[in-house]
Amino acid sequence: MKKSEITFLISIQNKMDCLNNTFSSIRGQIIKQGFNLCIVDDRSTKSSLPIIKNYFNDDDYIYKKIDLLGKFKRGHGFELGYRNFLDIIPKETKIVILQSCDIIMGDNKLLDRLVSVIKDAGSKGGYKSAIS
Repeated sequence: MKKSEITFLISIQNKMDCLNNTFSSIRGQIIKQGFNLCIVDDRSTKSSLPIIKNYFNDDDYIYKKIDLLGKFKRGHGFELGYRNFLDIIPKETKIVILQSCDIIMGDNKLLDRLVSVIKDAGSKGGYKSAIS
């Protein structure tokens, strides 16, 4: 996997009908410094890997399947599953973009602009890294 300071973090649970559009829009992003892609499959009943592999090479992403069915009655996503996400984020990460698996970025420069705004805020003391 490329080591970038920017990481897309996606939680998936049975959203197979959305994933082609979502991954296509992520793959189409034009960003100067590149990005990491971390995907957590949160108790899906069908594997999302075949769809992921249509858009990304094996070394383009980190994939983790979690199943805390006995602990929670529903998928836990970002809200309850943060510990499962933190252990797969590359150490080089300074900016994490939480991406819903059913959001499409129609503008291929959206990520680049978002990162610019975050970095600009950081240069003015407006954000601090929560990952260390």
